[in-house]
Amino acid sequence: MKASRPKPPIPEPLPLKHSFSKGCHYENMKGTYEVLSLDGNTMRIRWENGEESETDVKLQDRILSRFEREVRAAKARPGTRQADADPDFTSHFGPCFRGLTPTDFTLDTAETTWRSRTSGIGSAVTQEFQASEFCFAFWVPFRKPMILWTDVDRRIGSAAQVQTGFFCRLDEARAYYGFFVERSSEADGKGDWHRLLEWLTVPEQEAWLRSLATEHALRIFDGRDPSSFLEASGAQWVWTEGGCLTDVPSLAAFLATRPAEPGTVLECAVVVEKDRAVRRALKVGRDIAQAFELLLPLYRACLGAGAERKPSTPARRRAAS
Repeated sequence: MKASRPKPPIPEPLPLKHSFSKGCHYENMKGTYEVLSLDGNTMRIRWENGEESETDVKLQDRILSRFEREVRAAKARPGTRQADADPDFTSHFGPCFRGLTPTDFTLDTAETTWRSRTSGIGSAVTQEFQASEFCFAFWVPFRKPMILWTDVDRRIGSAAQVQTGFFCRLDEARAYYGFFVERSSEADGKGDWHRLLEWLTVPEQEAWLRSLATEHALRIFDGRDPSSFLEASGAQWVWTEGGCLTDVPSLAAFLATRPAEPGTVLECAVVVEKDRAVRRALKVGRDIAQAFELLLPLYRACLGAGAERKPSTPARRRAAS
């Protein structure tokens, strides 16, 4: 009598909160996408711009859950701001930020209002940015389509240059926002750049950043040339340059070998197409602040241990008020 082979166990369904179906549309950080096919734990999706990708079903489920939590939190927030409720509301400084407009997406800053010190996106993001151990304030670089945020003491200590912080920048087609650090070619191993490289050599910390980049569609690139960039891909990174893809097993080792000319800046950022950024309206300020909060560990790594524990100075109190 032949022994009967045990039947293979029936795979249990994925413990998902959302049901994904072929041909249906959903949303993640890059925008609305259509599910083209489903195969176990993976699915192939296509965004509105025609770009296709294979992605993890559980990952997209978590992203949808996070979006829903954000909506519930906004509705439950006590005391809806008057500016949100009344489109004609003006503070005592003037009109409040109402969102980005198509005409803001230009390299010429003339006649744009999103960089306004009182009614632009800078103050809108600062109000939403939750980082109690620092005192963040924003600065508007002269005639550049960008805004920078950093701890007020860092700015006062080196007023000519913000070397580490957070940014929002626009060009003709996209919005970029996230973390930046000025790169250094000095071999002394000191400074923000070298502290970041040392921090990334710890495997768990690079894995954390890679997971964050996967979930939130982050890119890492030189601020002068966003067309060449690093993206997370499974257990490693992929460098895209001139249409060619190169596998990057170690982020720290790759960054250490890149040429660092004076003034070059490394950016780790969310990249949003113009139409989507405009559609987000008032929510874009919250989107940017949340991205900054996620990337705070990079800022802490650059400043070093104990950087946030400083006495309250008059400048810090003024920036916080």
